[in-house]
Amino acid sequence: MKILVMTSIARSISMIMRETFENAKKNDCSIIVIGDKKTGEILVPGGKFISTSEQEHLGLNLFTHLSWNSYSRKNLGYLEALKLGPEWILETDDDNLLSDNFFCLVNSSEMQVRELKSDRWVNIYKYFGNDIVWPRGFPLNRILEQSRLDTKLRAISVDSIGIFQSIANNDPDVDAIFRLTRPLPQIFTHDYPLLLTGDAVCPFNSQATWWNSKYVSLMYFPCTVSWRAADIWRSYIATRILQANGVGIVFTGPLVAQERNEHDLLVDFKEEIDCYLDAENIWIALGTIPQSLLTSSINEALINAYECLIKAGYFSTKELDLVKIWIQDINQIKSNQGVIS
Repeated sequence: MKILVMTSIARSISMIMRETFENAKKNDCSIIVIGDKKTGEILVPGGKFISTSEQEHLGLNLFTHLSWNSYSRKNLGYLEALKLGPEWILETDDDNLLSDNFFCLVNSSEMQVRELKSDRWVNIYKYFGNDIVWPRGFPLNRILEQSRLDTKLRAISVDSIGIFQSIANNDPDVDAIFRLTRPLPQIFTHDYPLLLTGDAVCPFNSQATWWNSKYVSLMYFPCTVSWRAADIWRSYIATRILQANGVGIVFTGPLVAQERNEHDLLVDFKEEIDCYLDAENIWIALGTIPQSLLTSSINEALINAYECLIKAGYFSTKELDLVKIWIQDINQIKSNQGVIS
């Protein structure tokens, strides 16, 4: 069972949303759309739209601690999806057209991938036929030093993977510096998915992602930092914890096309300043956490990661309070399902 989660401030359903919803329904994927103060009443065929008034009655402690008109309200969608007991929780944005192939990404117990084992930063775009693009959140000082590393084709168990991230064609998830200085659209090739192992790291986003529900705690979307940095910091935290537990992250070729909503690129640049300055430092800080503090349980590992980053000055103490409330909601949901966490 798989469930797609998204949030939107659209006044009505767009053509891209309609087609994504149709593809999801056709491929037996339920849909949850979380509304906000600016959102109109959105019809979701094969799923449900949760309005602002309905969110108050979900029985989630996190509800009262989230700001309105904030991307972090997507956290409520993740928790609502978990209530339905899915094997996979998918997420996207309302300006992304998800193909049939995206919804069929996991359709067997095994998958052929290119394994890249390294202790380096890896610009995954280079492995899908595009050498000039770098992902949002990739350290700027690492861009020009990147060269392709050798990969090995192998079969893996899908259950050994915690996260699948699809690249987006047309308007991929790049930073404002790229958008202000480089051409768009950008197109990528279809090749075997890329599995990063060892200490290899590349940021991923919330654009077109599959999450193994066993690691749902790692989906927590930070609330007290810039929204252009929040999903990037989330990706580094999740990567470090999954690596410690021997769980893989896989990047796929383009299974989604983005027709980006209107943005002020200079505002994006300002919102991304922390990404430009702190990406590598956050990864280094996470690397100082003892292995034992990342492997006792996923929930404890998440708390330990945030405590580390708060101590290093990258988050406020309020973020840890929210993480603990998030975990409380997850534990309550699992308790109601008779699951021991």
